[in-house]
Amino acid sequence: MPWFVFAESSSLKEMNWMCTQASAGDVVMLWLAYLTAVWLNRQPGWIRNEPFGLAFLVFILVAQALNFVMEGINRYWLDRWQYAETMWVIPALDLGVFPVLQWFLIPSLLVLLIHKMLTPPATTIERD
Repeated sequence: MPWFVFAESSSLKEMNWMCTQASAGDVVMLWLAYLTAVWLNRQPGWIRNEPFGLAFLVFILVAQALNFVMEGINRYWLDRWQYAETMWVIPALDLGVFPVLQWFLIPSLLVLLIHKMLTPPATTIERD
């Protein structure tokens, strides 16, 4: 992984396990962000009805906040990984650019995909 550095004592199996746990954590974070958007906006169908409105903004902000917290926990408290020299870092946040972009792009694409799946196709009316 070109943008992350694990402890030298970490085996490949341990690094894979850390990445698996991080991926599972990402799923939980997405779910919590979605539930928060539903709760604050009182609109369980916001992805179908209004995919890029206020609920979407809440969804992205909560997802980013969870990302900041979890990156900090994993980098500083649990010392699971650090950023490699190739990782661009946002100085004010001491947070990698790629995790921030990931937590904007993937949830946005997910909302777009789910909206497309939930929206019935437009019907055409044939005229004689």
